[in-house]
Amino acid sequence: MDAKRILTLLVVLFSTVIASFADEAEEYFMQADFKYRAGDFDGAIVCFSKGISLRPDVEEAYLNRGSAKAEKSDFDGAIEDYGKAIKLRSVYPDAFYGRARAKLCKGELKSALVDFNQAIEQKPDYAAAYGGRGAARYSNNDLEGALADFSKFVEFQPDNPFAYLSRGGVMNAKGDLVAAIADAGKAIALKPDYAFAYRNRGSAYYDQHSFTNALVDFREASRLNPDDAYVAIFIYLTRERLNEKAAAILELRNYFKRRTAGKPTEWSSEVGKFMADELAEKDLFASAKNSDELKDREQHCEAYFYAGSKRLIDGDKNAAIANFKKCLATNVRYFTEYHCANAELGFLDRKN
Repeated sequence: MDAKRILTLLVVLFSTVIASFADEAEEYFMQADFKYRAGDFDGAIVCFSKGISLRPDVEEAYLNRGSAKAEKSDFDGAIEDYGKAIKLRSVYPDAFYGRARAKLCKGELKSALVDFNQAIEQKPDYAAAYGGRGAARYSNNDLEGALADFSKFVEFQPDNPFAYLSRGGVMNAKGDLVAAIADAGKAIALKPDYAFAYRNRGSAYYDQHSFTNALVDFREASRLNPDDAYVAIFIYLTRERLNEKAAAILELRNYFKRRTAGKPTEWSSEVGKFMADELAEKDLFASAKNSDELKDREQHCEAYFYAGSKRLIDGDKNAAIANFKKCLATNVRYFTEYHCANAELGFLDRKN
């Protein structure tokens, strides 16, 4: 056999092997996609990895494996995979968006914003990217930027209840309670079993001092999501404001006794015990301390609001005002407790 025929045969054999690898890789990718859709993220990651070992040049495989890792809360692994996808395809808005979301989940707000910006630049009508960037801006206390992004989110996805709820949350934080209630109502109209929408609208009603309406919404939020301890706490607060103190405190104590979600020593349980007169104020503040600076500010934001609310209920307005002001000093503007404290200070100021 001459050299030319040997070379031709080798080329044919090599092409056959490559085709075989490609077929096998495609089979793994198909299996991975099926497992991902079925919620078997571990299985999906294994299959994507096997496919990638045979075809390391398929950017979509890295994108999808990154998404599976993100579902498993392996955000570092997800960020790495999204980065590999971007290296293979520089114009890839889905990969930038995925990486941005993973960074947002890690609290890397500045880096997340860079990736959200890139996703939007590459795809100007990318509704989810506006929603993600709005969330990053909201978490960074940029309410105006968040409002602009969430408004775009609504514009591009007018049938998405989460878009309205997101925008309504910013309106609530800005003190525009009428707009907040309207947006929460739109979310509920699109998704009648949306527990968080009832919670948000209840919060806006609470800030209006429309306590009867607030209680109706908090009750529905609790029915739809009975594991939300903060709804139970706000039901207590609302009933207190409706002069139902004895029944309110009994209901709150019973809620935390039978609660199955979470640990008895987690932060929300500490707040619940304080509100139910089972934990002293000084102990609540001690529990709020955290080695993580942001977590410390967030928990103190809540602690000052709830301590102020208890003082207000007990008729100690000066102490209530002091605590509400301390709540605002944490600058955690994206927390319900922050805008509730701000609303209470407005009512107290108008009374004086």
